Amino acid sequence: MVRRDHVMAGLAIILLVIVMVPLFTKYNVNTKTREGQTVNWNGGDDDLSSISCPVRLASPNTFPLVPLISPGGAGNTWTRHLIEQATGFYTGSVYHEKALYEGGFVGEFEDYLDGNTLTVKVHCIASIPETWEAAILLLRNPIDAAIAERNRRRSRNHVGKATWRKRLGTSKGHYRLFIEARFKEYESIVKNVLDLHIPTLVVHYENIKENSIKEMKRIVNFLNMTMNEQRELCVKKNSEGNFHRHKSDINSPYMTFTDELKCEAFALMKRVSSLLVKYGHQPSPCLQDHAVSDCDMVVESILSVAHCM
Repeated sequence: MVRRDHVMAGLAIILLVIVMVPLFTKYNVNTKTREGQTVNWNGGDDDLSSISCPVRLASPNTFPLVPLISPGGAGNTWTRHLIEQATGFYTGSVYHEKALYEGGFVGEFEDYLDGNTLTVKVHCIASIPETWEAAILLLRNPIDAAIAERNRRRSRNHVGKATWRKRLGTSKGHYRLFIEARFKEYESIVKNVLDLHIPTLVVHYENIKENSIKEMKRIVNFLNMTMNEQRELCVKKNSEGNFHRHKSDINSPYMTFTDELKCEAFALMKRVSSLLVKYGHQPSPCLQDHAVSDCDMVVESILSVAHCM
């Protein structure tokens, strides 16, 4: 006969296995990078320190020419960083900025025609005269984009901030000309890209801020690639990068926009959104009924001018 204590011991072992297997299934993730490296992850989303997120250049002629085009100040550099984390491949640029290269963008000095970078940063269609296979159009509401671009130019780096004074907005001089030039450039880029009639993915900076994983999946799928579980964790782990300028908590930049400039920005947002819808894309998230949180300050600023509506 089987002894009772042996039966009880066997039942205890079975119970232990039943309890522990789901835990190992949940917290042990084995995924392979494109380099063939295996990464073991133990823990939840708050424990990402052991995740390895290598990024490399592809072999020549691997990728087609797909520019990441945006108005200045739309978050192109930060979006490049997230794409690199989401895919494991470096992105390129037509500008060859030394500071970006030294800050980790290894693809910055690569020839964009070599096909060894996944997408190419550009702010003007004329900068890449060759035929594009497709395009990613990155947009941000024009007020925040203009503010970010002025921050970059005045501070001469990608994370610095300019000095803002209320009197800037009342001047008819350089500041107003700068803002109006940014608005004109913004609309021109959107029209020129959509008029190419090539496969185009429109991505909004505000949506990336709201849900970076969701937007990176859209971009990666558009590039005919896949974003595995490890790369999702890489985006979470390295969500900021070295060149993501944070929006100031103070509203001083918005104070420099006169009511007239705010109305111009609002009219521009409506024209661009109508154009996007005409070509089958979603309108600006800042004009939708349930705007994402990153739109709050600019929407509040525009709503303060009743006659714009």
